[in-house]
Amino acid sequence: VNKGLTAIDDQHWKDVRSTITPAFTTGKIKHMTTFLDDSLATLDDIISEYIESGKPIPVKEVLGCFALDVIAKSAFGMDIDAQRDKHSPFVKHATEIFSIKLTNYRIALGLMFPQLMRSLQNVFKFQLIFPEGDRFYKCALRAIIAEREKQEKPKLDFLQLLLNATKQEKSDPVEADKELVHDKAVGGKTVKLDEYDLMAQCFTFIVAGYETTSTTLQFALYLLTVHPEVQDKCYEQIASVVDETSHLNYDRLQQLTYLEKVISETLRMYTPSQRTERECNSAIEINGISIEKGVIICVPIWAIHHDPEIYPEPDKFDPERFSPENKVSRDPLAYMPFGHGPRNCIGMRFAQLEMKMALAYLLHRFKFIPCAETESMPLKVKAGFSTMPVKPIFLSAVKR
Repeated sequence: VNKGLTAIDDQHWKDVRSTITPAFTTGKIKHMTTFLDDSLATLDDIISEYIESGKPIPVKEVLGCFALDVIAKSAFGMDIDAQRDKHSPFVKHATEIFSIKLTNYRIALGLMFPQLMRSLQNVFKFQLIFPEGDRFYKCALRAIIAEREKQEKPKLDFLQLLLNATKQEKSDPVEADKELVHDKAVGGKTVKLDEYDLMAQCFTFIVAGYETTSTTLQFALYLLTVHPEVQDKCYEQIASVVDETSHLNYDRLQQLTYLEKVISETLRMYTPSQRTERECNSAIEINGISIEKGVIICVPIWAIHHDPEIYPEPDKFDPERFSPENKVSRDPLAYMPFGHGPRNCIGMRFAQLEMKMALAYLLHRFKFIPCAETESMPLKVKAGFSTMPVKPIFLSAVKR
């Protein structure tokens, strides 16, 4: 993790970002929809089983396993069947990352002495927080990479795109994208990633893709359930684009503009990362405030997303906040669930695609309704590695 894109700095960060950016451009992400089909079919079966049994659906558990399935397929070409086999090592080590408490001594050391612990991990090549999971994923990735070297036409997943990108002399200028390649990131060069670099990026992909995606999906389904009029409006648009003879693909997803608003409003209300930090790398004065080099600036994303001066009635679920006219009237920094600037989330597009496709598929197949265990609004949440409900979310569903 300490060599992942979110942890490295300066020229090293620019080089790694430039190297892996081609794996996240629109053309590559469009191809990734093929990895979602089988996982969505299994998700359909599991929700149908809950309906037939009459049991309420444990939303986070179901969607968390779905997200892991998608990550394993799209990132590593692995079919781990996480939705059916909850005891697989891949599932065990991914879920334990987010079950560790902030009071754990390993977390405490990392928080109190971040630079020292990062330096020690780099020098001695050890993992402070998740050593067992680190060993498991290293072994798994080494085996996958060795197998890829024997294949003439390996699967075009995230790992393969990384391997391909490190063999290029330079990044493809045709696929350069302002959302991914910020002015401040210019100056990076394509570099050969060593095994440790590759594993760090893959592990970061697991950490970032599992919890944030499944958490946002559970909040979105909850909000749609307790606001049936919004769910109906989503369904009407989905039904107008997808019928029994057509298939959900990248181009059809782009027509689901109302669903995009729903996802954006969900990310505003229950943003996974409640804050983010940036280190000032040169002394600067902004509006009369002097900031010294090396100072860590904390950006309170949750507070900004719930500022009544920016979003009137911030606890109200209103997807129209993200209509084109409303979006253009706000400062871009008033909404940043994926961060902002040169170090924004490079996997943003994939996460948006996965969430949009999953919700479109589910809403087309099922109508979600409250059950006896469904909490009423406002939903109580707690802080941790990501925003979570105080009590697990349970819903019911009926087939359309």
